[in-house]
Amino acid sequence: MIQSASSKVISDIKDLKKSTMQKSTQPAGTVSNGTAENVLVPKKTDSYVKASDYTSLDQITYSKPKKDYSSEVNALLEDHARQMEDFKNNILSMISKQGEKSNAIIFGLDLTVSNDEIETAKQSVSSDGEWGVDAVAGRIMDMAYSLAGGDKSKLELLKNAVKDGFKAAGFNPDHREDSQMPEITGQTYDEIMKRFDDWENGTDSSAETKE
Repeated sequence: MIQSASSKVISDIKDLKKSTMQKSTQPAGTVSNGTAENVLVPKKTDSYVKASDYTSLDQITYSKPKKDYSSEVNALLEDHARQMEDFKNNILSMISKQGEKSNAIIFGLDLTVSNDEIETAKQSVSSDGEWGVDAVAGRIMDMAYSLAGGDKSKLELLKNAVKDGFKAAGFNPDHREDSQMPEITGQTYDEIMKRFDDWENGTDSSAETKE
């Protein structure tokens, strides 16, 4: 009887050892005997991945730094507006000066205008004179080429600026009959518009060298 009880104890001890060994060798994340108490959950840890482990650039993402360009854009717009205003003012000045020279001839009988001044004015507005059609149109177009910087998309803007400059000087191309300016003013305007058209159509060789 004693021997039987002793054998029973030894058998229970062996079974206990066997059960303990099975639990200690069981992989993490598995369940023993279908009970939740035997689940071994591994701890989450951060991992480091070297750049060399990526197989393509698509796997590497980053955010581009955002920069506020509003001040730069506003400065460019203001500078452009100033340049166009200067352009119109220069046109106004030249056309007014040209008109003064021409009027000196027309109103030559005025006692305030000497014969020498009349002759000088005639020469200045002649075909090869300083204030002739070709000379004034050329100076205005030189400014236009410079402002455009080779960008033909600015042609319409520049043409409108020229028109505004002539209007400010007293010549409205749309209502020439109401203008008090001399005939040479209209001729100069027409020549400038012709050169703009030639520039746009690529038939103005001088524009190519100045763009």
